[in-house]
Amino acid sequence: MPRARDFLPWNVVVVYNDMHAVLRAAQLIEQFGRKYGRRLHQKIRPAPVSYLGDAGYFERLLFEAQTADLIVVSFSGTGELPGMLKRWIEQCAAQKQGGHATVVALLGSSDQAEPMNSARYQFMREAARNGGLDFFAPAVVGEDEEEVYDEPVLRQWEGVG
Repeated sequence: MPRARDFLPWNVVVVYNDMHAVLRAAQLIEQFGRKYGRRLHQKIRPAPVSYLGDAGYFERLLFEAQTADLIVVSFSGTGELPGMLKRWIEQCAAQKQGGHATVVALLGSSDQAEPMNSARYQFMREAARNGGLDFFAPAVVGEDEEEVYDEPVLRQWEGVG
């Protein structure tokens, strides 16, 4: 029987804008769970983007992100990211400054990934890097090919399993 010390804590904050976005984030977390699940104890904190408009909730979610190993921003659709989400991403990365975490950008839809050179991806990549955090995002290679990631994923867990 596994003991508590046999499991690694894994805190995840997911900010999403609609049901498609939260489902996409759940699929990603499930993939990580299949790969590392035997040894990870997951604590997932989902939050709709619209809640960031409440100053108290904005601050609570920043606090939650301070202990997060994975910060997922899942935003379906096109257009600019909302200002409150951009502020939260920047503040989150700045407060974690060099802390051990990965920022994940799930932008667009699972069947139509946004181009990696889009302004939204560039914004999120720069915010993560300015905070000394890892960053990755899915990119569709071709119609019949699986998603790949532009940077290493969860380097701290590569030896787990």
